[in-house]
Amino acid sequence: MPEDRIKLEYTDPSMRGALEGRLELLCHPELHEGKECLCVKSNPSRTVWRCLLDGQGYYLKHYHSRDVWHRLGGLWRGDEAWREAAISHLLRAAGAASVEVVAVGRTGKRSWMLSREVAPAVPLNIWHDRLVELKGPGDAAARRVGGLLAEQLGRLHALKLFHGDLHAGNILLKDPDGAAQPVLMDLHRLRRCRRMRKRLCALDLAMLMHDRLAATTASERLAFLRRYLRAAGHSGTLRGWAAWVMHLAYQHRRQHLAARDRRTLRPGKYFAPVRLSGGWRGTVLLTCKRASTPSAVEGRTFTVEQWREALVRLLPSPQEAAGMAGARQTLTLGGHSIAVCIKRNRGSTGLRALADRLRPSGARRAFRLGHALVARRIPALLPLAVLERRGGGGRRESILVTEALEDAVRLNHLVAGKAAAGAEEPAGISAGPLNLHRGPWPHLPRQLGWLLHTLHAEGFAYDSLEAADLLCRGAGDDVVVVLADLEGLSRPWRLTRRRQFEALMRLNASLLDCPAISRAGRLRMLLQYLRHSGVGRATYKSYWRALQRWSLRTWKEEYRRQHASGAAGGAATRSPGE
Repeated sequence: MPEDRIKLEYTDPSMRGALEGRLELLCHPELHEGKECLCVKSNPSRTVWRCLLDGQGYYLKHYHSRDVWHRLGGLWRGDEAWREAAISHLLRAAGAASVEVVAVGRTGKRSWMLSREVAPAVPLNIWHDRLVELKGPGDAAARRVGGLLAEQLGRLHALKLFHGDLHAGNILLKDPDGAAQPVLMDLHRLRRCRRMRKRLCALDLAMLMHDRLAATTASERLAFLRRYLRAAGHSGTLRGWAAWVMHLAYQHRRQHLAARDRRTLRPGKYFAPVRLSGGWRGTVLLTCKRASTPSAVEGRTFTVEQWREALVRLLPSPQEAAGMAGARQTLTLGGHSIAVCIKRNRGSTGLRALADRLRPSGARRAFRLGHALVARRIPALLPLAVLERRGGGGRRESILVTEALEDAVRLNHLVAGKAAAGAEEPAGISAGPLNLHRGPWPHLPRQLGWLLHTLHAEGFAYDSLEAADLLCRGAGDDVVVVLADLEGLSRPWRLTRRRQFEALMRLNASLLDCPAISRAGRLRMLLQYLRHSGVGRATYKSYWRALQRWSLRTWKEEYRRQHASGAAGGAATRSPGE
């Protein structure tokens, strides 16, 4: 390898002797994969390897030129490797903890940077999530680390450096079991500003607040801002900064979630299109970074070929009857067995088939909205794949594959006492061991009110939500209600108050036949729904009277309809007002 094509600079002169004989490893680490280096991260912008040189750990980061615009931006901003090395030296000189860059270089069109490993260390988001799971928000260790991080960010902004992608995953926590110290990494994103405006500082803080909003308390965030303002030397009141940063955090959240919703049906890292024989087309999930419920596919990565082999076995035969059908199967995907629920829709005819040509199918809409719920941490079944095929006469067949929860029970079966009596559960649901005497009844109504309010607050509508569309996991204080049927979801342009209250009424009416949830339990559900939406307890009585009146009317109509068709079977054994 000719050395005249290599541009090399040692930011730590003491490393010159150790690295002079390892230039081939630094310039072409892919040739030494599995021997002296291991790839730990790869994306279109950069690839990161962990190397072991002379018994010490290092991280080697290679930057790629993705396209012409990326290369032109590099000419304007400067080479990313050299810029990261300069910022690392600047931060360390100012007393801010950051990764230590020891060498930078360029080989052909790729530049690279070598930094010392920070050990022992763990990403801040992983450490904080574990701490919150064990001890809850507001722990003393989290407050101490937050104060140190606030001082680091204050020094960063005092140096007129703007990050632009600040979240807990871009921060390492050195020595987490001892004197924990936050260390900044991914410094190539930082840029030097001639004038560091307060809005840029607030934007960095807003990104971090958005990332840790669900895992921190209001007092923690105020204490963090107080330490930050003291270190950065900004003027203004704590109350004013808190209101401004939280406003930007919610604004950033809306933009972030909108970007995640747009990528659902686009090819990329997380989703990919798939084509099967017989005219079937669809979209599959390649990897799930974070699921809203414990999932067997979380953290795993699949390929399109693995999906194609698994989905061929799910295609319906021509002899199957038209209409909708659900089934539970075990899917073998990439050597892993995953329990899934499969919902087939053989399409419609006539005017509905004509309307299907102008709108997305129910399965595709459920796939998109299901992942929108997962992005917002709303408990719902994880959609794995969606397939569609157009037939004669405009009929459109579809298949929706979602992950099954084997330790969950249908809510209507649970509260009716059927699960404990050994009643057969629908496909994809396991009854599991339950104790009705110590069941989740005091907390279950509150979970229902919280779930319905969260759906409405995020702009989702579910007009036909009933107890049969929900699953229940856990018991006591740990009960979690999971949305099972995703095809009833919609996202209207405007969600009126009347439509929200009608959805609450239908859910309340579906619980009237459940002996385990009393009148007081349904009142707790309403109070939880109203408390979150800011109505408060003062006006709940008018809502409660209207809810009872509408629910009773709906319950009687449903009972008459079932009784007229001979399907009532003595389901109503008590007065719904009891």
